[in-house]
This record gives sequence, C-alpha cells and structure tokens, in this order.
Amino acid sequence: MSKNQKSRKKRTSEENLSKEKTEAIQAEDAPRDPEMHEGDGLPEKMGSNEEARMGDSDGSIKVSGELSGDGESDPSHELPEAVPADALGADVPEGVVPRLAHVIEAILFASQKAVSPKELLTHLKSAAIADPNSAATSFARIRESEIQEALQELQAEVAASGRA
Repeated sequence: MSKNQKSRKKRTSEENLSKEKTEAIQAEDAPRDPEMHEGDGLPEKMGSNEEARMGDSDGSIKVSGELSGDGESDPSHELPEAVPADALGADVPEGVVPRLAHVIEAILFASQKAVSPKELLTHLKSAAIADPNSAATSFARIRESEIQEALQELQAEVAASGRA
C-alpha cells in the first residue's frame, strides 16, 4: 500500500470516527420527551387515573387493582397451611438445630449468584465464628462431603415436593 493510500485510509477512519462522535453528541442534545423523568426513563405522568400512581411523595408504593374474578386472592401466592404465619421470621428455639439441608436452602435462596459447596462451607464456618452462641456453631466443623450429601437431600426434597 502506498503512502497516499495509507493517508487516505487514515483520514477516512478519522472522518468516520468524527461522524460517530458528532451523532452521539447530537443524540445527547436532542430534546427529551417532556413526560420522562431525568435519567430514569420512567414517564412522569402515568395517566389521569389517581389509582394508577406507582408511588407517593413519601416513597411508599400504592397498589391498586382487583382480586381475581371470584373475589378471592390468588391461592398460588398464599402460604401453605403447613407453615404457620407466626413461624416466619421467628428465631430458632434455643437448643434446636435446623437440618443442614434447610440451612443450605436458605443460603442458596438468599444468594444472588450460584454458590459452590466450598463457599457454603465458608459461609457456615463464618456464621459459627460470628456468633458463638447461635445454632450456627453446630455447623462449624462440617466437612464438604456432608454439604454434598445435604445438597443431594435438598435436591430430592425439592423435586418430591414440586417446589422447583
């Protein structure tokens, strides 16, 4: 390739890059939709119906809508009868140690990413160290093979109950 061809190719590349920059700047300066909030992409007005408002000025969320056609709430969102409502969020009674499979299920449920058995082991040991008076101390000396067994038990339990 000659010097002239290289020079022309370089100028063309620079011109294309300059065009792209110009277009990007123009897009930024373009007039925005007046019904859009600055930066969040949500419409400022949801409509004239006051019930359609998603939130109040204090940050609370207003929910509007109706129950299913028969006036009942959707049963798929209700707790099964086997779990009493007062048991949710309650502390584990002193001296009672939850099954390892249930503890692992809770960790997996709360995790925002996949957790390896080695990471589960680390979480369990860290919890035991953090609070020596908790039920977590029961899992302080657990082995990775026990975690593998508990994972298999949990997998079978979830498959049998249809919770997957």
